[in-house]
Amino acid sequence: MPGAPGAEQMLDLLKRETHLQLTPPAGNATLSNTDEPLLFICGGSGVAQAWSMIEWLSAQPSQPETALLWCADDESLLYLRDRLVEKAFVDTTICIDSQRDENNSGLTWLRQHASNYQHCRIFLCGGPPFVYAVEDTLHALNESPWKLSSDVFDYAPRSRQG
Repeated sequence: MPGAPGAEQMLDLLKRETHLQLTPPAGNATLSNTDEPLLFICGGSGVAQAWSMIEWLSAQPSQPETALLWCADDESLLYLRDRLVEKAFVDTTICIDSQRDENNSGLTWLRQHASNYQHCRIFLCGGPPFVYAVEDTLHALNESPWKLSSDVFDYAPRSRQG
């Protein structure tokens, strides 16, 4: 993204290098059922994954009940905001907060509203620290089992001890 931190370094790298090794997507979170209500919970640029699924949904004959919670550190990182607004079938909530603790406004919103989404399939989109913070927040609510999907569960699984 032009102007983003690291963008100039990436352009310089692309100009200098003749070969780049790219790693393909490493997760297994896919969307194929358009009958199930959906909630996307995104951290920062993780919204790109949700956006690709929302784009796919918008081309289907009908769209399921769809909500999106987008958590970002700063307003300047909301690069898809205008395009999301165009998707009338997506109920979008944006939380801007750079705190990395349980008082983060995105996690607070989730604790307050999660019970409204127990019937949804939930996609967690973002880096491992974000995804696992959201998973922990949901499990701490002691609600019925959540239907969670995330690529992070495949490429960065938590180590289980004990």
